[in-house]
Amino acid sequence: VKVVETGRQPGTYVALSHCWGTQQIITTRTENIEDHKKAIDFQQLSKTFQDAVTVTRKLGQRFLWIDSLCIIQNSAEDWAKESSYMGDIYLTATFTISAAGAVAGAIGCFMPRTPPLMDPITIQYLSSNLQLESIHIGLPRGSLHSGLDDGPLQSRAWCLQERVLSRRNIHFCQNHIVWECQMTSIAENGEHLDGASGMEAYQLKLQDKIGTSSHLKDPLQSRFRKIVQDYTHRGLTKPFDKFPAISGLAQKIHQETGDKYVAGLWYNHLHNDL
Repeated sequence: VKVVETGRQPGTYVALSHCWGTQQIITTRTENIEDHKKAIDFQQLSKTFQDAVTVTRKLGQRFLWIDSLCIIQNSAEDWAKESSYMGDIYLTATFTISAAGAVAGAIGCFMPRTPPLMDPITIQYLSSNLQLESIHIGLPRGSLHSGLDDGPLQSRAWCLQERVLSRRNIHFCQNHIVWECQMTSIAENGEHLDGASGMEAYQLKLQDKIGTSSHLKDPLQSRFRKIVQDYTHRGLTKPFDKFPAISGLAQKIHQETGDKYVAGLWYNHLHNDL
């Protein structure tokens, strides 16, 4: 594992969305960036980072973007520059690995499960030739999506735009895995979770063509208000990150509507936003 400077050339890569936690995790700094370009000892990585590297490799990808390693953490200049690209980083990633069940880097993506995850039941029915057949179905214990929207990752402000802007998310929850894209959300047992994740409500559908008349712009503004409603309930370690942590979403709405972003409000919708 090593840090690679791409010069923003186009290419395929995976992004990671994770909670830093209270314990210090490995970071790239001005004093170690040259060493990180040569090699990073795999054992120095947090468990979340190790698991993310494993997922990336198993799915045939080579490059993985991790904020603490790909932004120089003690350089205000590098942080200001790179954080302004944060929305694009998640939007253009092939997929995002979401450590949804991990409150800190020591927890990881792969967590011990309490078997059985599913309570199987057997249903008997008459087939078309009137033969008695049986089918076995695994039913989740409790709410299967619990831990995705109520998990530690979804309580962090930075992680909201990471999830909304990502075209595809693989959520590693405490007891299951969930695939989420712009079309659907599916748990590993095949259960569809559409509507449960909030992705449909928040997804900006940036690939859709949005007209220039005001009645076509309003739905986008309305979605942004819903996003802000969720966002303001989430936690920030550094209060001055309040605007940067949602700036990627604001940037995309500006590109689609042409409206001017004014410190969390929109110039053409100030009366509604206030």
